Amino acid sequence: MLARLRHRRILNIVAAVAFCVAVPLVLMAILAPNLIQSGTAAVRDVLSGGTFGSVHLATGGDDGAYYSLGNTLKDHVTDLDIVVDETEGSMDNIAQLMSHEADFAFIQGALDFSADQASELRAVARLMPQYVHVVVPKDSEVRRFRDLAGKRIAFGPAKSGTAALAEMVLEFARLEPPATSVYMESEVFEQAFEDDEIDAAFAVYALFAPAMESLFNEGAYRLIPMENVDALSQWISGAYSDAIPAGSYGPGRHQPPTNGPALKTLSVDTLLVTHRDVSDVWVNGLLGAMCTVAFVKDAHLPEFNEASARQVTDLPLHRAADSFYSRDDPITSDSFEIASFFLAGVVCLASTIHFLLGRREHLHALRKRAAIEPYFEHLIDIGERAADTTEIEELISIVYELTQSLREGERKWLAGELGTEDMDNLYSVCHIRSQNAYFKIFKILLLRLQDQQVHTHKLVESLAAAQGNANESSGEISHSPENS
Repeated sequence: MLARLRHRRILNIVAAVAFCVAVPLVLMAILAPNLIQSGTAAVRDVLSGGTFGSVHLATGGDDGAYYSLGNTLKDHVTDLDIVVDETEGSMDNIAQLMSHEADFAFIQGALDFSADQASELRAVARLMPQYVHVVVPKDSEVRRFRDLAGKRIAFGPAKSGTAALAEMVLEFARLEPPATSVYMESEVFEQAFEDDEIDAAFAVYALFAPAMESLFNEGAYRLIPMENVDALSQWISGAYSDAIPAGSYGPGRHQPPTNGPALKTLSVDTLLVTHRDVSDVWVNGLLGAMCTVAFVKDAHLPEFNEASARQVTDLPLHRAADSFYSRDDPITSDSFEIASFFLAGVVCLASTIHFLLGRREHLHALRKRAAIEPYFEHLIDIGERAADTTEIEELISIVYELTQSLREGERKWLAGELGTEDMDNLYSVCHIRSQNAYFKIFKILLLRLQDQQVHTHKLVESLAAAQGNANESSGEISHSPENS
């Protein structure tokens, strides 16, 4: 019986502790799911050692803009070990992110993401717009984009974002006869033109990029406008109808011509992306370094700031990036989750206090019960003694013991060592035991009185019989002949 009670107490304690833990966790899961995810990621990072390891950043070719930007970022991030990896371009970077070979990557926007990629990849920041530069030699007969039909067009590396975007543009344009795709590094475009290997080049760069400045420096090349850019921007998700300002390149800044309008073209975003399971610590470390005046200056990103960095349409923001950009908002999901976490903590504290108070009351009740147990054990012993004896003196002694026990219990009740309910039970049992003892005493006295009455009746009868015999004897003597 005692073992069963002990097991039941242990189960009650386990259930109470589980309740105190489960309620805050359920509230956090409902009100603050991002905190749950962040906590899970942090624990996973600590257990795996990821938070303190190397961060791999996929960029592009070692002579490209992405590779240079990656090294600039590495120089400004002091609390993380960033490994800048040379890659073949945006499509290769996405493949490395999906296989977790890379933790972060620079990619060109306006790419056609698969369902798996869209669910796995998360944006960290929008860095800068890049413009489509369609380049031809100065003396080329090509005057507009449709004149590229049947021409040889350099697209950049096969796994680059430039090549992917160019293929989508040509698919929309449907040139007849189709243009011939030539895949090569943008740094060799000029040599390819000189060797008559290509007729045009499709390059995606930020304005005034060194590669474009170098190409137009001698005035041997010019830009041609794109056609139907408004419709094209609607057809290619993440691309925008834009224009390259007149007088951006070339000697005397005459390309596009300064006496003409801005050159119509497409623009796409440069994105810093990651996968959804990457550490929040890493994301905050990179963003903290990027959103500084020193990085913006060294990376030549005059238009980059926190407001522009969060304006990503191609992919959802990583949870840590969203929290980083929203930290100064008046009412944010992050502040709401902090309040929810605080509420869950209050509920946890209240549940714990309630459990401890209940446990205290339970232990107090157990102590009182332990204090009353000797009295009831004594009462059981008294009851057995009263049932076994027929001596009035013994029964009177039992009544006296009951009175003494009751008085001792009253003193402990006044001292707070016994509960009122226990005292009421003690009164009731003592009263019953006393009544039983008195009843037995009266019964014994009645039986003794009855025996005495029977004995007296028999004695009277014996005396009466003896008197009668005596009278008869005296009568016989008086009528005898001799007396006559």
